[in-house]
Amino acid sequence: LTGVVVKKNKHKTQKDLLADYPTNKRLIKTNWGILNGDHSSYSMMMFDGNNLIRAGTDFLASLQAQYPRMIINSTRDSVWLPSYSSTDNPAIFDVDGFIYVTPPTFLSVEDIDRVAILTRNAAFIRYGTSGVGGVIVVNTKEQSRIDERGVKRTYNNSALRDSIKTELNEAKVFAPKVPEYMA
Repeated sequence: LTGVVVKKNKHKTQKDLLADYPTNKRLIKTNWGILNGDHSSYSMMMFDGNNLIRAGTDFLASLQAQYPRMIINSTRDSVWLPSYSSTDNPAIFDVDGFIYVTPPTFLSVEDIDRVAILTRNAAFIRYGTSGVGGVIVVNTKEQSRIDERGVKRTYNNSALRDSIKTELNEAKVFAPKVPEYMA
């Protein structure tokens, strides 16, 4: 066994995945970090934004052309992925790390860099019960440009949560103001 070299396979960190993002089209940025479509234990469908057909008033029609099983209701405020979940639960959207329960119809096809559809276990594991109906992850070109410039993005709502808890838990003593003429 002379000449045999055993190398340890190092798992890539989120920082490494972010560096690979511009060249690896199987990476998608989510609210919970970057997912690698080649190394995930669950299935996800990924689409390059350049392959979406520019049709309709928003990107939903273009996405439906790529993923025909997707059902969009007539008012365009809900989307279902029926072959992978019960039709009682609509899909949620993760757009550049922000969660939307209604489709982000404000996006146009020209704004989209990548799209991934997470179903079944992938959606449930990452997004909990809100992802039971599936998750459609959208990365925009503008967010990709911001990331390329080295702007660090963190989504930490703990400060907001703590401020709300403090506001609700503080016991404020009510003391009426005495009118000036009585002082």
